[in-house]
Amino acid sequence: MLLCVSAGFLLRGFVGSGLNDASTEQGRFRETSLLLVQQVDRLAMNYLETLTGEALPPREREGLDTWIAFDRRFVELNRDDKSLAFEVATAMRRIGYASLLSGDLDQSRDYLQQASGVFTSLESEFPTSISYRIDHAATRLQLAQLERLQNSRSAAIEECEKALQVLQIEQTLDSGEFEQSATQLINSAAKLLLALGQEQRARQLAEKNIAILERHTGGSSDSPQKAKLLDESRQILQSTSSAS
Repeated sequence: MLLCVSAGFLLRGFVGSGLNDASTEQGRFRETSLLLVQQVDRLAMNYLETLTGEALPPREREGLDTWIAFDRRFVELNRDDKSLAFEVATAMRRIGYASLLSGDLDQSRDYLQQASGVFTSLESEFPTSISYRIDHAATRLQLAQLERLQNSRSAAIEECEKALQVLQIEQTLDSGEFEQSATQLINSAAKLLLALGQEQRARQLAEKNIAILERHTGGSSDSPQKAKLLDESRQILQSTSSAS
């Protein structure tokens, strides 16, 4: 059974992040390009996250294969273009996730590892860009899911911890802008660690999320998404108590 490790929200807030000067023609072109990437990624991930990866009917399998073929061609055409490194890494991550759903675990591992490598390079080049860390952390969590499917429990736990290390939780949360994306990733990591038998670590992460969300909302939520995240964190916390 696949646990959903969502990545469709990850580009929120990226456009206009200050990496490009939108006052120039080149900057405007770059911002437009990133906006299109955001739209394609949101559409793709919204579709992919409706699938379970289990006994897909022909129509869903065809849709999955279409996304994989589209993204593989994009990667082939632009792999060596440094100006499109982010777009290429995003497409690689999508191929890895779609391949995970389709059951092609070797291809999933290959593309997720490639995406992780590109995100690592981007983080080195732009160390203040939180959005790259968030995308990279999601990629690591998908690698953790892959390891779990292949019964590599210790490797799955290690990938979860790598994802959290990449995320740099405190620094990311301090940014404010990316709090929702970060707390969603923390919940995903906690659920996966709970499934891997790491109740204490899952509890620690759930408690952190609850404290963050309650501190900023006064115990109630100011948005449906934050309410959902808070409820999810509380459910994880309750599950760790039941497992103890």
